[in-house]
Amino acid sequence: MGDLLFEDAETARSYQDYRPNYSGLGIEKEVLSFMGQAYEQPGNVDTIALDIGCGTGQLTRALAPLFKKMIGIDRSKSQIDVAKGVTKEKNIEYLVNVAEDLSFLQDNSIDLISTAAAVHYFEPEPFLAEVDRVLKPGGCFLVLLFAVKGIFLTSATNNDDINNKCEDIMEDIRKTTYSVFKKGSNKVISSGSYSLPDYPDRHHFQLTSKRRYDHLDEFVGFLKSLGTLKLYNEQHPEEGDQIERIKKRLRLAVATSSSTQEISPVVLNCMFNCYMYRK
Repeated sequence: MGDLLFEDAETARSYQDYRPNYSGLGIEKEVLSFMGQAYEQPGNVDTIALDIGCGTGQLTRALAPLFKKMIGIDRSKSQIDVAKGVTKEKNIEYLVNVAEDLSFLQDNSIDLISTAAAVHYFEPEPFLAEVDRVLKPGGCFLVLLFAVKGIFLTSATNNDDINNKCEDIMEDIRKTTYSVFKKGSNKVISSGSYSLPDYPDRHHFQLTSKRRYDHLDEFVGFLKSLGTLKLYNEQHPEEGDQIERIKKRLRLAVATSSSTQEISPVVLNCMFNCYMYRK
């Protein structure tokens, strides 16, 4: 289902322009600490990392300085095209490829496999079998999952009344997107229960990525990056455009009482549960 949600060019561009990213959150330090200090010198070590479901490459670029070579794969050609267009790092290679078939890689060839906010799109058994096959002994697997109800929308002015209205809107967005997943997938995304490797050496940490939207159209760009909303529109045309409905609600929620009816900036907070496993 993931390719249907993110394949069109507008969604891919919105994904790059309006999603919170992973740079500067400290994820590199967590990876280095768990994997060992040898990875601090990628120019002297023949290390390779693989980012699966890389989208437009946000996590791929954040981790690239730690390794000699970084590979990002996604089944959406539109996402990969955008990633190639915005990436300046010379050690990154992007490929259109599915998560469940990594046959372009040799056994025991990868030092780190990462996936961010994407594992719920993969078929667990073939995906994890491929992860285990290509990871080197001692190699690590990094998974970033949205915390259950881990996406929060608040007013930049921190007005309690506006914050409550924003949270009601975000809860509506969550319910809408979850309903699409329940129709199109047997994975229970809303519970946070995902299949993960059975490796005994593991590490858990949390990250929160924030993004401020000064203009309403910027937040609408984030909504357009949610392919689930587009799919919901296709499945329920009688309900009208969900993005336009949310936009109208948000405009009313964050409009100030001034005569100019200015729109208060909003801040999106995305909380991730992060898990590392050593083979």
